[in-house]
Amino acid sequence: MKKSIVISFVKGKLFPQEIPFHSVYTMRERSSCRELSDIMELHYIELDKIRCDGMQLSEMSDLEQLGAYMKCSGNPEEKAYVEELVKKGDEVIGMTDTVLKKISEEDKLRELRIAREKWEMWVMLERTAGYDNGKADGKIEGAREIAANFKKSGLDIDIIAANTGLTKEEIEQL
Repeated sequence: MKKSIVISFVKGKLFPQEIPFHSVYTMRERSSCRELSDIMELHYIELDKIRCDGMQLSEMSDLEQLGAYMKCSGNPEEKAYVEELVKKGDEVIGMTDTVLKKISEEDKLRELRIAREKWEMWVMLERTAGYDNGKADGKIEGAREIAANFKKSGLDIDIIAANTGLTKEEIEQL
């Protein structure tokens, strides 16, 4: 059998404070603590035990930097710190950042597609129900609201414009 290593990033604290943020467990016999085999390791990285404030990156190990990135990414208040981690950190942080941005973008695009489908369904229902054009102002306001939400979440303005019917200028003013 090949060696198996399981790495779990834990939000919060799983183990008592005296155990460091990175703990490794192996297979041992209970009474003698003799290791049965080295083919399996369980690694736990407790993100809440990693200090992000006041620590210089040079004082942190590569694993602490990765944990700090995972702990702080997505928090708008920590944006500058995360950018510093990506810029000065090792290649693992850069790869993680790339994957996270891709996944986040896919989520945003899915949300935008769903919003667009709801919008199209609403327009179709209005037409088939015989509503007059007096509701156009409400439609535009709805498109602006959707666009504003996507702009706040960081979605590219070109994508928002293509899917809401608003111009880039209208979106930039939101």
